[in-house]
Amino acid sequence: MSRALAAPMLLWALLVGATAPAAAQSCMVSTAGSINFMTYNPASGAPTLASAAVTLTCTNSGSGSLQRVAWNMLVSDGSSGDCKARAMPGASESLNYNIYQNSIAGGVWGNLACGTFPAGQMTLTPGGGGNTRSVTNTLYGLIPAGQFVGAGAYTENLLLTISF
Repeated sequence: MSRALAAPMLLWALLVGATAPAAAQSCMVSTAGSINFMTYNPASGAPTLASAAVTLTCTNSGSGSLQRVAWNMLVSDGSSGDCKARAMPGASESLNYNIYQNSIAGGVWGNLACGTFPAGQMTLTPGGGGNTRSVTNTLYGLIPAGQFVGAGAYTENLLLTISF
């Protein structure tokens, strides 16, 4: 059985959390921190970085058989409509940025349309020590240096969908 969890994600505040039971297993999503770029300085010569972690934890609560939980974590495109070229809108200009998987070199964190997102499978044994497994992925945000835009607030609403 497959369940999907969806939560709104702001670049300055990642909000993920819910539970979704399936068969003899239960899964929970949690986050540590938020993506907050703080202050962007285009003249610094260095990109602005921020990160947040999201964890999926599943438990086999049955006494029966082994459970396999396939999962994936998808991030929406944002206002640009393209997960490979995200742009954070401001009052009159946009600031280019992107979200990456588990490191800046880990590839863009996208969705089915982009074909770039973390996915995997957890194996849960009934009872004993192998009945709970977790997977943690870190979202890394990067604003490239040298974008001389007007001062002000730049925000983007993204949707992080976790399916299992």
